[in-house]
Amino acid sequence: MSFPAKLLKLIFAVAFALVAYALSRPAHAAGGPVPVLVIYAYDSLAGKGALGPDVVARFTKKRAAEKKPVKVELVSVGDGAQILSRLKLDRERGKPRAHLVWGIDENVFTRMKADVLPLDPASFIRPAKFAPAIGRPATGFVPFDYGVFAFMQDTKKLAFEKRPLDWDDLLDARFKQSLILEDPRTSTPGLAFVGGTLARIAEKEPAKRSAAFRSYWKRLKPQWLTLSPGWSQAYGMFLKAEAPLVWSYVTSEAYHRENGDATSRYRAIVFESGNPLQIEGLAIPKDAPGGEAMAALAREFVGEVLSVETQTALPKLQWMMPAREGVKLPPSFEALPRPRNLFPALPSSGILEQTLKDWNAAIR
Repeated sequence: MSFPAKLLKLIFAVAFALVAYALSRPAHAAGGPVPVLVIYAYDSLAGKGALGPDVVARFTKKRAAEKKPVKVELVSVGDGAQILSRLKLDRERGKPRAHLVWGIDENVFTRMKADVLPLDPASFIRPAKFAPAIGRPATGFVPFDYGVFAFMQDTKKLAFEKRPLDWDDLLDARFKQSLILEDPRTSTPGLAFVGGTLARIAEKEPAKRSAAFRSYWKRLKPQWLTLSPGWSQAYGMFLKAEAPLVWSYVTSEAYHRENGDATSRYRAIVFESGNPLQIEGLAIPKDAPGGEAMAALAREFVGEVLSVETQTALPKLQWMMPAREGVKLPPSFEALPRPRNLFPALPSSGILEQTLKDWNAAIR
């Protein structure tokens, strides 16, 4: 059976076009679909207008320009502490998804460090000024920002001169139902607050630390209005003026200054004996799907988070301090109150379980 000449010409033309198209496609297309990098992050990091989407957009744009397209799925997983619960649930189901976790702090990392790939923080950045206060970051944990925990005060509901000056002042009767706190079982700020109370008690009564800690929390219980599951919910209540004090960060004051608080209604409170420090970082789970190819992609994303460009944008998007040394800060950050003393949110990882048991017994 013979084909008409015109039909043969058409067949050859289509074949030639298909070959040309295949040769022009990026290398990834010949081997399969565009890779999807799954990242677990906490709500305020992954939300609209936050640092997370900003970095994702920049990362995917750079990869596309290099003809190495990638899709990034930024999954919002509650608070930082809830990332660990989500990883555990994935593991129990036999369906690990995350190639990278973004936004865990060192307390959460201590509970997952056996399940992450080795990463040397020094291969990404030089540590920022937080290093003397907390020591060298652990292998596998790459810091990307840090913050100083503190109460934020609504001076319309409570005059600034009547603020609590230190941890013991929180027990004063005038602060009854005045505190909005976060639950330490689901929230990293909540855990830091518990750790802060323990650190100050351990300093005063090291021999009776556990008993003194439980006593403090029994006396503190009438002082809080609520224990919120996470920071976002707690701060939302604060902005609705439901209570004059919320456990947050010193840098929250900079946020309000940058967003029109010309009268300094919202002020950060620095305690006389010091405030706990939080370092947030990234880690790559060992059981992440996709093997070394996806682990390499995750490391590349870590590099983007630690780039000068991202770290310079970080203060006004993340409202934390950049982990990279030498990054210029906005004036609103330079004007923040500075604590006299910084200390880790928990004195050591070994006492975390007992601390939470004591806390639970005290508030029952």
